[in-house]
Amino acid sequence: MSWVHPSTIVVRRDRWIDSIGDVNEKIPGGYGEDYEWLLRAARDAPIAVVDESLTRVHWHPKSFFAARWHTIIDALEWLLDAYPEFATEPAGLARIEGQIAFAHAAAGERIKAVRWASNSLRHRPTEARGVLALLVAAGVPADRVLAKLHHYGKGI
Repeated sequence: MSWVHPSTIVVRRDRWIDSIGDVNEKIPGGYGEDYEWLLRAARDAPIAVVDESLTRVHWHPKSFFAARWHTIIDALEWLLDAYPEFATEPAGLARIEGQIAFAHAAAGERIKAVRWASNSLRHRPTEARGVLALLVAAGVPADRVLAKLHHYGKGI
């Protein structure tokens, strides 16, 4: 969600140092370190949101993680293992499963993509990532899907 993008976070220093801590560098490939940090912050205390655009996030294809599908898969599976809370949050679980499905599809692993996409859509039938993963598994180029999403300021 853009309103909790890491470039918009403001946190008290004592909370950062004493409770939340720095980013976890054990995450495979470092993918999702900021998201995992937010999950820890949410465990520590409620996250307040300013419902106003105060920053602009530019999506571009030159991300360090662009097309590093297996790194993305490993990191997201690590997150699911590290945060059992996802099992009680169907929308969050479906989001992560949809991302894993998309990465498998983009890597050409259709059977795994369909399995993960099915899980995603079972947990939340309206999860777009599951549907997009199925499209890529069916042959729609992943880079074309990503370019369209980035054009609208979105990502997988």
